Amino acid sequence: MKASQPPTITHGMAPAGYWVLHRHRANDEEGGGVTLVHSDQRQVIAVSLASTDTGTDCLVSKLRTCRGRLNIAVVYRPPTSSPKHGISVTQFCSEFSELLDELLALPGELVVCGDFNCPGQAESVDERLLDVLESCDLVQRVDQPAHQDAGSADRPRRRRRCDGGHCG
Repeated sequence: MKASQPPTITHGMAPAGYWVLHRHRANDEEGGGVTLVHSDQRQVIAVSLASTDTGTDCLVSKLRTCRGRLNIAVVYRPPTSSPKHGISVTQFCSEFSELLDELLALPGELVVCGDFNCPGQAESVDERLLDVLESCDLVQRVDQPAHQDAGSADRPRRRRRCDGGHCG
């Protein structure tokens, strides 16, 4: 999806009673980016970050719940094989670690979801990504993949405890 498309297309993907929040891929004529679809009963606000990861599409938003602030990061990493957008797993993990540091410094709880495209050996997840996630004390909250070929890292993650610790 392109940022230049009319709202009837960019917002028409949401069913009645829902809103769409987009982060379009910068300078990309082919489209791309990430989207968060949410209930129109919730005020969801995009959050700007200082980190500049070049290899992922990332949308960070916040919302108020009865328990306080919830930060939601939607992340898509194009596969390494993508000729125009792919970066190495090593570069992604480095940038993702910096992004998580910034996200974990925000007030409130954090949920990270998306497609990291970091497969490992024998249907597992790349160890470098697991190291980053574990160093941030992020835990799996979904027990099955979002699609047939998804690895376990393609499922939402949430912080086990909030102690302001450093990632990576």
